[in-house]
Amino acid sequence: MRGLTNPTYSTCYVNSAIQFLFHSSPDLTRFFRDNVYEGDCKITKEYQKLSNALLELGQEDNPVDTSLFLDALFQKFKVFHVGEQGDASEVFVFLIDTFESSIGKEFIHDIFSGVLEQVTTYHKDSDVDKYAPPAPTSDLYRESRRIEIFTTLCMLVTEPTGLEDLVKEYLQPESFEGYKDDEEVVHALAVKFNVIKRWPRATVFVFSQPFHKFNTQIPLEWEGRKLVAAVLHRGTIRNGHYALVVLVRDHWYMKSDEMVVKSEDKIEDFVGEISMAVYR
Repeated sequence: MRGLTNPTYSTCYVNSAIQFLFHSSPDLTRFFRDNVYEGDCKITKEYQKLSNALLELGQEDNPVDTSLFLDALFQKFKVFHVGEQGDASEVFVFLIDTFESSIGKEFIHDIFSGVLEQVTTYHKDSDVDKYAPPAPTSDLYRESRRIEIFTTLCMLVTEPTGLEDLVKEYLQPESFEGYKDDEEVVHALAVKFNVIKRWPRATVFVFSQPFHKFNTQIPLEWEGRKLVAAVLHRGTIRNGHYALVVLVRDHWYMKSDEMVVKSEDKIEDFVGEISMAVYR
């Protein structure tokens, strides 16, 4: 396995996103190996070179040069700046969006996209400020349904917890005020909840911890899927370091820029440092 160069000493977040994407889907890796991209997208062209270089054997001590890819990324996405720390999850999402346009939305959606339905219930009288779960035959409540396509599920972590509890909380009903229905009528109170209609084949979770890092238990298996890679973040938002841990042939490896080493730690030892995880 090969690492990636960090020419400006500030692109560990990009390197981790590249490695995370590379290990998230064998189908995407095979696509870039078996097909020559001839489109106009510079990011896609340079990512294909990186992806294929990461597959090369006998080059373990020779990290892949990322300079041309970084030039293409910074040129297209102005939110990232040379010499400044960024967010690995943002790079990942931008790359998925880019590949949807460059190599095909259907192919990318089949791997990375899930379907979420957001259901909102509200009393037909707009001034009712108390909510009770409607009976199946009740005509006092209205319901609105909206379908969303998602690439990642972002979980806000505000206390020590685990993935299962975070998902349950994400799907729990939530009441809120000032709901505006499809007819532009504002209701005093409504309740919404999420229903996952389809999970992505490569299911990616992002753990947002903006103020303090809490221990978050990440299971090795979840809903019949195995944890295959996780992005780690150590330090503060502006002054920290990103790296990747990946499961290869039943062993965990650490990929930190140019360095690739077999990890002596278990995934449980990284609680509080995991910012992204992919299951498939």
